[in-house]
Amino acid sequence: MSRETIIVVEDEQIVASDLKMCLEGLGYRVPAILATGEEVGERIEEIRPDLVLMDIMLAGAMDGIAAAEAIRGRFGIPVIYITAHADPATIERAKITEPFGFILKPFDERALQTTLTMALYKTRMDRRIRESERKYRILIEQSRDGIVILDQDGKVFEANRRFAGMLGCSPEEVSRLHVWDWDTQFPKEQIIEMIRGVDEAGDHFETRHRRKDGSWFDVEISSNAAVFSDQKLIFCVCRDITERKQAEEKLRRTTLELKQYISELEQWAHVASHDMQEPVRQMVSFAQLLERRYAGKIDSDADEYARFVYEGAMRMQALIHDMRQYYHLLTEKKPFEKVALSLILKKVIGELNGPIQESGARILCPGLPEIDGNPKHLGLLFFHLLDNALKFRGEEPPTIRITCKRRSPGWLFSMKDNGIGIESIFTDQVFKVFKKLHPRDRYPGSGIGLPICRKVVENHGGRIWIRSRPGKGTTIFFFLQEFYD
Repeated sequence: MSRETIIVVEDEQIVASDLKMCLEGLGYRVPAILATGEEVGERIEEIRPDLVLMDIMLAGAMDGIAAAEAIRGRFGIPVIYITAHADPATIERAKITEPFGFILKPFDERALQTTLTMALYKTRMDRRIRESERKYRILIEQSRDGIVILDQDGKVFEANRRFAGMLGCSPEEVSRLHVWDWDTQFPKEQIIEMIRGVDEAGDHFETRHRRKDGSWFDVEISSNAAVFSDQKLIFCVCRDITERKQAEEKLRRTTLELKQYISELEQWAHVASHDMQEPVRQMVSFAQLLERRYAGKIDSDADEYARFVYEGAMRMQALIHDMRQYYHLLTEKKPFEKVALSLILKKVIGELNGPIQESGARILCPGLPEIDGNPKHLGLLFFHLLDNALKFRGEEPPTIRITCKRRSPGWLFSMKDNGIGIESIFTDQVFKVFKKLHPRDRYPGSGIGLPICRKVVENHGGRIWIRSRPGKGTTIFFFLQEFYD
């Protein structure tokens, strides 16, 4: 049974007592019986009843109508008048307070119950509606996007402050606007046609809006139709995408500039890796010819100069060779195929047979898997890693251990040597192009070998890294992704 709270305001004690008994018999709580309008003003905030049963004619300076007006204005608590005065003037005056009903004395219990039930039901419904409206208003006003609701003629039905701010207008100014006041990209007739064509499925598009000051901004709109009180309205969520559009335009320009830069770089790399080979080859040939014909016939300085020319030409030739390899890694896009890495390693060991024999190196590898990849590029990977392990050796003959473990979604490889090692602060720098940590006369090379290795690994969906300590050798790890099962 309902336990709503009702206050009785009645200055006739007998009537008040009868009302209290009747109300409690109907299941209501009656925490107080008040006799004057002044008491109502003092106690109403403390009790906060669900309803007030109010006599119109009360003792004191304030009658029931004045007390009801105060209650309605401050608390919104519903009032039902119970009175013996039903003259038209009194009724008209009481109507101003928007009461939930009138009950004439002497009251009928059934009429009282019906009036109370309907009044409390209406109060609950009103509260739900107000709460729903409050939540709706919070959602609308707290939105980070502009929200505008339009009628079928393109006039603003409602808009939040965010939308008004986007247009540089006050909410009052926006309420007087039509769509074509801020969207002038289409004729008025076409805009109305577009609005009337929006359905519940909605639409999503980008356009431009004009602010009050005449400036423009890009906007993304999501719209859909809904029916309120038999009126079809268009609900639009507007997001300012000016910054995004500017970023996209900047990215587009940067991409074009980058493409042009890459094109120029590819042309330069082509020239460097092809057209420069012939003059360098001639330098090597003529330096060798000078050494064979005139060694010891002029003086020791001439012999040294010829050697300098020859060594410089050979370094240039090696550099161009490595640059060609790096250039092909950047530009060659061949589909992957099944590659037996054991065969790749065997071929690389054959290519490095001279340095292996010279250093007395041992290469230990229990076996390597078959993976998907580019065989030529994987050959470069193992060639440069082994070449470095042989080149940067210590006093003892090199021992190079190659291992491989399955690590989903690919394979984790390691190549460990007993060479000179490097400081940990340099383990990232050695993968930069032309970065060399040692003098050229002691450890010759172009500085492109490890960058080539990194590019090969990245092209195979993996990464490469180093762990090393000076004098304790180096272990290079690299992960290659398995693209197909």
